Amino acid sequence: MHWRAQIQEEDTMGEAALKHADETWVYAFGGGTADGDASMKNLLGGKGANLAEMAKLGLPVPPGFTISTAVCTAYYELEREYPATLSPAGGCRAGRS
Repeated sequence: MHWRAQIQEEDTMGEAALKHADETWVYAFGGGTADGDASMKNLLGGKGANLAEMAKLGLPVPPGFTISTAVCTAYYELEREYPATLSPAGGCRAGRS
């Protein structure tokens, strides 16, 4: 089974997370902006979602990024290989283009 299909069937990440799972592997935050938010906890993890939310609120958060939990799912579905689109050679699509 294709890993994205499995994620959608399980529907454990919530509507906001599923919307972004097919499009983005990496979410940036810091400097008053963020690609994610607190509603994306299942996709970004608790720390990633909270850092994104704090950055959006304007709290002093050093710039950084969160690799989504969809990457972990894909890694194991691909027998411990990272998705080709995550590598720089594969044209990694970060949250900000």
